[in-house]
Amino acid sequence: MRTWYFPVLAAVVLILQSCTGDRSETVKKNDLLPDRMVVFTESKLGHTGDTSADVPGKLAAYNESVIRKALAGELTLHEPILSHRGLLGTAPLSPESLHANLGMTTGVSPATVDSIIRAFISEITSGLFIEEWVMDKDRFQFRKQVIAYQPVRHIPVYIDNPVTSLPEPTGDTTLFLLFSLMMDKSEEPALMKNGMDGLVLLAENIRYGIDLYNRPYYEYLYTDENLVSERDVEGWASYNFIFYKYFDRELFLDIILEKVTSGDIKAYNANDPSESLSRKDIYASVADTIWTPVRDTLTGNIRMELEEVNFPTENINSIIFIEDWYYSKAGMGIVKIVKGIIPVLHNAVYDNGSNLAGTEKIPIFLVWFNND
Repeated sequence: MRTWYFPVLAAVVLILQSCTGDRSETVKKNDLLPDRMVVFTESKLGHTGDTSADVPGKLAAYNESVIRKALAGELTLHEPILSHRGLLGTAPLSPESLHANLGMTTGVSPATVDSIIRAFISEITSGLFIEEWVMDKDRFQFRKQVIAYQPVRHIPVYIDNPVTSLPEPTGDTTLFLLFSLMMDKSEEPALMKNGMDGLVLLAENIRYGIDLYNRPYYEYLYTDENLVSERDVEGWASYNFIFYKYFDRELFLDIILEKVTSGDIKAYNANDPSESLSRKDIYASVADTIWTPVRDTLTGNIRMELEEVNFPTENINSIIFIEDWYYSKAGMGIVKIVKGIIPVLHNAVYDNGSNLAGTEKIPIFLVWFNND
């Protein structure tokens, strides 16, 4: 079980135009609905797929660098953003609030600051990103424009043992949003002009998933099916209500499946990216197909032609992104380069008594976007 705890937000200042409002000027085409698809995603920073073992250490070093720059007055942080309404504006985080969120008081010695940072930096194991999704189906491009990065500290919960009177871990954690690092709009012209020269590589081939619910989000709330628990609704899921309410998952999946089945985009084995998959491979693994015998008018031979393909898109309930992460040299804001995507099929698993026992998640295929 995870409990979210958020610092009290300061008064809201209307700065939507400065942080998100004029992004549409740089976006020529977006085939997702609505046009500006703002998404909150929690990425587990220690779970990086098949990347090297030093990636979590790199991410920890990045978080530490951001915190130290902010404490030194070299970087402006903001109050955490908890909902789409918060995109209307959030106040800068005062030095007193930053120290309080980090569990320290102002005026402490550098040695104390070092010990406090070292004590909790390993507990920052996820990050809450606020980003816009942009998709161009003709070019088969998918881009994420990060609006803000919010590190999440996972604090273990302890309870006193009645026998020993000593604290023991319960296995639960309290999740604490430390601050919001906004992507500085003033940096974008320089980044667009200089390209990768203005960025520092943070980590490569990071893999993480996001759920795609297969019916209106509100229908899942507090149901006996336990597809979205009450805990999740009160925690991470509630701030994505607008996304799940308006995101056209069928359109999104149809774009990908159409590109793959038409042969416009090559699909690969999700577990072995070096192995390409034929359309027959994909059909055999996931689709319901109807094949019809057809007699060749010249040779008289019988061949089987594909008459109908039915992809169970209602059961493709999550996707895995493969991304490279960079950060800007000036403002430390994170830039995501989306490289590929893996649709994941969710099949219900039943026990001998025909009771729902869980869900089997099957990666269907991997496709690479043309984002170079």
